[in-house]
Amino acid sequence: MSAAETSYQIGNESLIEVLPNASERLLGVLKKQGKIAHGALRVAVVGGGCSGLQYKMDLVDGPLDRDIMVTSNDVRVVIDPKSALFVAGSQLDWSDDLQSGGFKVSNPNAEVTCSCGESFFSVIAMSMSVDYFAELEQERILSIDLDSLRESFQMKAKEVHPDGGGDESDFDSLNHAHSILSDPFRRIEHLYELLFSSTIDSSGSLSSMAMDLFGTLEPIVSRADAIIKKKELATTGIQEALIARESIEVQKNLIEANGIIRSRIQEIVDSFGAIDASIEMDKDSGRKRMQISARELAFLGKWEHEVMMRMRSLI
Repeated sequence: MSAAETSYQIGNESLIEVLPNASERLLGVLKKQGKIAHGALRVAVVGGGCSGLQYKMDLVDGPLDRDIMVTSNDVRVVIDPKSALFVAGSQLDWSDDLQSGGFKVSNPNAEVTCSCGESFFSVIAMSMSVDYFAELEQERILSIDLDSLRESFQMKAKEVHPDGGGDESDFDSLNHAHSILSDPFRRIEHLYELLFSSTIDSSGSLSSMAMDLFGTLEPIVSRADAIIKKKELATTGIQEALIARESIEVQKNLIEANGIIRSRIQEIVDSFGAIDASIEMDKDSGRKRMQISARELAFLGKWEHEVMMRMRSLI
């Protein structure tokens, strides 16, 4: 199927940027294969590799339905929506190193990478030896009472505060426990590790609702990036005034987008009680529900961060 017959989105370098060395190498290969006019590099994220996820790259004739196509340094890159969630903000480079040369992806979402540069793990594996629920005297459930959590933290923090002669490492540990349990995504990660002695996989398929939300958010963020770039390049008062008018509209869109994200996060948090009940009745069913919720929260957290970054740049 040709690119003209497909329905795909146009993205920009905020999704992925091809650096000059990689561009030169790719354009040479595309020219040799006779694909210089319409060919593209497909970048996908798939399960596997020595760190949990790995990159898969292929030269293709063009984008498929629902793909996102980015043109960077004269190279067209196509990415499917699911992979886009994990590569946003990445840079593609080329290394001539004899032992570990080839295409390399620098990915800001990769908390753990392996030396090969071809695989990564998108979530920091937390220690499974510490029960933060017990440390703050909370029931080991997702639907904890946040007021009770705060009161317990404040009482214990006062006892071990360094200013009162307490141990600084104990104080830091309490702060860390409180930050873990206060955050819905990190709480579900931690409870999963305690219940199942493994790290939750938040890289699986997303719900249709999340994919629809991605289709709403990505154009808003891309437009904001375009306005930010215009602001940087503006040299006259007239240009700045025109950009300011457009910027106000984009800021409104970003605020609305953030409201949608926060609403969806709250819906997931409101479902924690039902997940707790599911764990009690059928542990496997509860496990699956935790995995689904973790994926949604990871997705929403990422896009909330992207939206807030643009808002700060435009204010």
